[in-house]
Amino acid sequence: MHFLSLSGQVISGLLGFISFGIIARISDKSSFGNWIVFITAYTFFEMLRNGMIQTSLVKFLAGSTPENARKINGAGWFISLVFSFIYILTGLMLIRFHINDAGWLIFIRYGAISLLFSLPYNYAVWLLQVDFQFNRILILRLLNQGSFVILLLAQVI
Repeated sequence: MHFLSLSGQVISGLLGFISFGIIARISDKSSFGNWIVFITAYTFFEMLRNGMIQTSLVKFLAGSTPENARKINGAGWFISLVFSFIYILTGLMLIRFHINDAGWLIFIRYGAISLLFSLPYNYAVWLLQVDFQFNRILILRLLNQGSFVILLLAQVI
């Protein structure tokens, strides 16, 4: 069990490092700088959302009754969606300030979409963590990051 958890973290980090290297290789300086701004800001907001929800969700779901588990699950989804929509509204308000930096414009435009579409993946990983199904978490991470690396390699070839 611990080996699978560690393997998932190592493989995820390794594939992230590979994808970062490929992006650095295929992008010009300006595009790569925009990517750095986007991925840094996106990761910050993703970590905020995960930090607020993951720990408490796993803590309260582990060992809860089925009826309480449904309530906790619903509350977790609600809080996650509220956080994502607060981000979207913040992004819409920031657009009004006529930000001219291309990296921040990309983040404002696509960060909300990325946060919304990553939510089901993150939630699935959290629920699998509650059930100690680290083998399935490993598979999800391989599919998620592996497909991104494959798409990047397709750009190179």
